[in-house]
Amino acid sequence: SYQTRVDAAMSNEKVLEKLDEIERTFFNPDPNFLVDFEAWKKVTPPPKVFKMEYSVDVVRDVIREMKKVNNFYSKSFDQLARPTGLLLKMVFLNQFYPKNFRESTCQFIGVPPKDRAIFPMDFVPKMVEVVVKKAFDVIKVEDGTFQMAYTPKRGCVATNAKTLQEVELSEEQVVQTQQDLVKAFNYVPRDVVCVEAEKKFGAGKLFESWFDGQTFVYKTGGLDERRGQGSNRGVMAGRIMGVEGFMLFIATCTGLTGKNLELLWASLYADDTGPVCKLRNVVKLQEAFHWVESWCERMGVKFHLSGDKKPVYLAYLKKGQEFPPEFGQL
Repeated sequence: SYQTRVDAAMSNEKVLEKLDEIERTFFNPDPNFLVDFEAWKKVTPPPKVFKMEYSVDVVRDVIREMKKVNNFYSKSFDQLARPTGLLLKMVFLNQFYPKNFRESTCQFIGVPPKDRAIFPMDFVPKMVEVVVKKAFDVIKVEDGTFQMAYTPKRGCVATNAKTLQEVELSEEQVVQTQQDLVKAFNYVPRDVVCVEAEKKFGAGKLFESWFDGQTFVYKTGGLDERRGQGSNRGVMAGRIMGVEGFMLFIATCTGLTGKNLELLWASLYADDTGPVCKLRNVVKLQEAFHWVESWCERMGVKFHLSGDKKPVYLAYLKKGQEFPPEFGQL
């Protein structure tokens, strides 16, 4: 396996505890929490909607370029291209994600207590989602959020380098706050994803079917568990459409993205928000936090407010600059 698996180091009892915990995060027990899959149907799709490619030549190239797939598939691209192309055509024309592809495999990676669950895909659903993403990429435009994660030629190092560059060019004191969402992928509101997918790609119907009846299984060490049947929120980390759905959702938190023009720089990396602000705009940054608080309430999500991941701030001071008391009041 290309990942560091920790399953063998855990007893079955510990694994079952973790599966219970994961399952709970995908379910909001609040009786007032409703998933409105009718909302996306009221949205006007963009003039140019996504179009999946399913010609034999295109599919052959996609299979050949796919990474982290079994050699049986990667070396059989010629034989697989035609039947896979027919499947992709059916998915696109019906805007329907096949039910037997909605089940993910759960794996634990990393070193306890920092281990985490991912949901890798088998070849066929991965192939479908790769082609869906390619179709999205064709009509994607820079949306002004300046998201640095899951974006070609961007990354964590580039994010931090850009932050330091903006600090260096600033003529006044600069503050940066850092805050992290709780279980960001698992808490994503599914109806919001469908609305945003319809708004940007015309893909609301496809995402609704992708969410419908989504489950995950764990089959290791004699266990054969199928979970998530009652889930009403979240996207699966490790699934390509899960990442796309998460990106659509997090972009709605405009107060902490590049769309907040009062920020010097958003420093947005997935759900790790790190807005950078000049001294003169600290009040505006505080106003953004108040807006984000109401956004969290609407979306059914929350930020870590205590523990190792509680919010922190960094004050950037150059030689001769005083620490502004305004920074300490955020």
